[in-house]
Amino acid sequence: MIDWNAVDTVFLDMDGTVLDLHFDNPFWREHLPLRYAAARGLPLERARAELKARYHSHEGTLACYCVEHWSRELGLDIALLKQEVDHLIAVHPSGGRTFWKPWLPWASDGYWSPTPTRSRSRSR
Repeated sequence: MIDWNAVDTVFLDMDGTVLDLHFDNPFWREHLPLRYAAARGLPLERARAELKARYHSHEGTLACYCVEHWSRELGLDIALLKQEVDHLIAVHPSGGRTFWKPWLPWASDGYWSPTPTRSRSRSR
């Protein structure tokens, strides 16, 4: 049994937990393929196929979640492209509480304070 009184910080993946996937899925499946196709002069379906193959080649690795990796891999500024559709970012309807409540007893007691962070800083 975890002694939650001894726990200071808990880190969770936010996509699909705190944030809904209405941002990530459209970004990687629609917006990025459009911008990738435009940058390379490719038909959209070919761009989607190329990206899908690249996504799968990194599946299960940390690189798969790294904005800097994808910027290098694709020759596009992924952080900037994400800003183009950042209006799609929204808190998950449950606010994550449904997921956390069973194992974070203090999540609904006023101690819950989500702090979005990035696993890596953006360097220039």
